[in-house]
Amino acid sequence: MTALAAKAEALWKSQIETWPMLADGLDALLACEYRTVLIGGLRMELQWNPGRIISVTAKVDPQSIAA
Repeated sequence: MTALAAKAEALWKSQIETWPMLADGLDALLACEYRTVLIGGLRMELQWNPGRIISVTAKVDPQSIAA
């Protein structure tokens, strides 16, 4: 591993430890389920991410963003 790669990995680990929302999001990604289906001869990869509802329903008004 190069010195730059080691620094990047250390930063990544530090951010996961520092930001609970990041750690929770990564855990949600690990909980995703995948399925491949054929639709009209096209291969489609489906993903079910139960944690996704949290981010898509997040408040985006100025007061919530400022908090």
